[in-house]
Amino acid sequence: MASVHKEEIALESPPLTVGSDKGSGPDEIEFEAEDDENAINRRISVAISTHSMAKRPETLLHEACFLFVVSMAQFLAQTGLAISVIPAHIIGQSWENVQDGQLSWFAAAYSLTSGTFILVAGRLGDLYGHRRLFVIGFFWYGLWSLLAGFGVYGSTPTFFIVCRAFQGIGTGLVLPNAVAILGRTYPPGRRKELVFSLFGATAPAGFNVAGVFIALLAERVWWPWSYWIMAIYCWSLSVAGFFVIPRSLDPPAGSSNALKTGRKFDFIDKIDIPGAFFGITGLMFINFSWNQAPIVGWSNPYTYILLIIGFLSLGVFAFVERKAKFPLLPTSIFTGDLGWTLSCIVAGWASFGIGLYYYYQIMEIIKGDSPLLAIAKWSPAPVMGVVAGLTTAYLLSRVSPSVIMFMAMSGFLIGSTLIATLPIHQTYWAQTFVMTVIYPFGMDMSFPAGCILLSNSMPPEHQGLAASLIATTINYSISISLGFAGTIETHLNRKGSDLLRGYRAALYFAVSLAGFGMILTMLFMLVSWKRSQKANGDVTEHCPAVGCALERGSYAFIFHVVKLARLIGNRYKLERRSELGLLIICMQLYCEPDLSSGTGTLDVNVLYHDAKRLHFGMEAAGVLSLRLLQAGILIALYELGQAIYPAAYLTVGSCARYATAIGVDKLTDNETSIGYGNTRTLSEVEERRRAWWIILFLDRFLNISNPGRSLATKNPTFNDFLPVDDKLWDDGTVKASDFYTISQAFTLEMGMFSRFGQATYMLNQALDLRAEGMRWLLSPAIYLL
Repeated sequence: MASVHKEEIALESPPLTVGSDKGSGPDEIEFEAEDDENAINRRISVAISTHSMAKRPETLLHEACFLFVVSMAQFLAQTGLAISVIPAHIIGQSWENVQDGQLSWFAAAYSLTSGTFILVAGRLGDLYGHRRLFVIGFFWYGLWSLLAGFGVYGSTPTFFIVCRAFQGIGTGLVLPNAVAILGRTYPPGRRKELVFSLFGATAPAGFNVAGVFIALLAERVWWPWSYWIMAIYCWSLSVAGFFVIPRSLDPPAGSSNALKTGRKFDFIDKIDIPGAFFGITGLMFINFSWNQAPIVGWSNPYTYILLIIGFLSLGVFAFVERKAKFPLLPTSIFTGDLGWTLSCIVAGWASFGIGLYYYYQIMEIIKGDSPLLAIAKWSPAPVMGVVAGLTTAYLLSRVSPSVIMFMAMSGFLIGSTLIATLPIHQTYWAQTFVMTVIYPFGMDMSFPAGCILLSNSMPPEHQGLAASLIATTINYSISISLGFAGTIETHLNRKGSDLLRGYRAALYFAVSLAGFGMILTMLFMLVSWKRSQKANGDVTEHCPAVGCALERGSYAFIFHVVKLARLIGNRYKLERRSELGLLIICMQLYCEPDLSSGTGTLDVNVLYHDAKRLHFGMEAAGVLSLRLLQAGILIALYELGQAIYPAAYLTVGSCARYATAIGVDKLTDNETSIGYGNTRTLSEVEERRRAWWIILFLDRFLNISNPGRSLATKNPTFNDFLPVDDKLWDDGTVKASDFYTISQAFTLEMGMFSRFGQATYMLNQALDLRAEGMRWLLSPAIYLL
């Protein structure tokens, strides 16, 4: 890559510079991440592809077909699990001497590869196109579904289990690319929120609705027909996806050559083939050892040899990722919060995987229910899954994600306890029904809470990894937990003579996992609370201007502009000390009384002129920083408040040009999209957007007396995004679905600053009417003002 030399300046804040190979898209960006709280002067690996937003289908019919095909990725991912869990014993009767440990492989092999290949599939989709990977994934899924059905003709279930593993690769390819397709097709707003809600709702339906037909085919016809019908359906979706998914989701025409430029085999770095190889090898060998041990025993050498090789492969994977140019899992994402979050997810979903598997074992083997009756007893779960999803959506804007994670772990713990202690001859309504009502709250609360917690703990350029990492963790934990449970079961079922004892032992292990997850969540909540208390307690000690703002009531406006948590987090960053110091000076200036009064301790007139001089000096030095823009806005607000109107007019104009230079003026750009190449968190995007809305307002407010005068900023439009709700901004729980455009939000409930954005738009309309000299429109103008 051609290097770009940056001129050193005294203020330690050079502008952002980009370097790229000739004829290819940008590969890396070098900059001192002004808004990143985790790194200093680092080289960021972004923009593996240059995908942009795709155009939404124009007709309602086309959009309905598009959503149906894409949502089938989630639907069939769960169907792939149900197709082996529900009729497991019927399938096992197709071969002689099939042990219970082999039955768990029917589900474990699928979950293993499905979770392992998700991260790699997301990278491939960014390089070659999400639409292409989606079509290929369903074709692959259908091929191995067809072959899995023919596994009935083998002498052992080995070929069938291998086919199940290759089926999982298909869902691993389809799922992350389906999410990317929806994310790139729909901009933030109500429509996107509805689309992703529908997408998530297909998960429980995939297990339960498809489970009814799976049970009917297994009982009344022949179980291989489930797999053969699945193959036909997957191929149909592959063909449909080719036609209904917009071609704009494929990479640009010239981008396919990007892998051929530069040095030979450059694609190895961009896909991170060494990292993928050692990572997949390590995860698969460890999982295989634990799931195979209940069948052949740990005394068999190859079980523990493969386990050792698996751990060694993961060690090599960690080393390779530290050296990789485009790592699958960058080392910068590994923080304490990530460890807490993933540990909770592993504990909760491992507990659920064991509980779900042994629920069907107890219902079908111990109680003698048919697969169809067993799935009927589980039918309340998808309904409660919808309730849990709506509850989570309501709570996310009101409580901390760690609290929601605690509620999810409570659901896992109560559900696993109910199934573990279930008396065999008890009525269905006593414990089994209650379990199916409570378990979904663990599933549908933990995933969104985990995504938000991971997003908050990750550096900005790796936000796209959050959901993929959670999905990988969920699938892999389900798979390997069945191996742990199988080992416990085989050692405690008295050599198969007491199946119920072995099942309960495995379920008690599930209870302990859920309890461990609950304890971890409680500790995480305690640590988070202490951390926030310490941060707030340090405000007045380390940032007196911030304390001044809080004490004098200026919080109501200053911290609608400046994110307090990120300001405190950046206070020790040496490479940003100049503009951060200026911002604190300007905050102090904003909080002081007027120039004429004086306080006896601070010469406000000197402070004002020092702030103006420093601000001008940094602008002249070429410093490009959001903090410098915020400092200029506070100076303009102070000048306006002290009736220094000419200076305020010039300062606002300067801020408008400066904001345009650093890209803050792009209110309609999809800066909130999540995926490879995204370099800002949603909170950072919102902080930039709020700065621009204040500039828009000040530019118009200062021109009320002279509406014919040219403005320094462009007019806002109906497609511009408003600021998000103030509570979401303060709590740091902003999601992509929380962003609304002006055209969507006139009748919605929103915070003060969102209304401020709407008032700015209305003020702009009033000025336009007056500037056109339309006397007959004077009344509407006065009404808008």
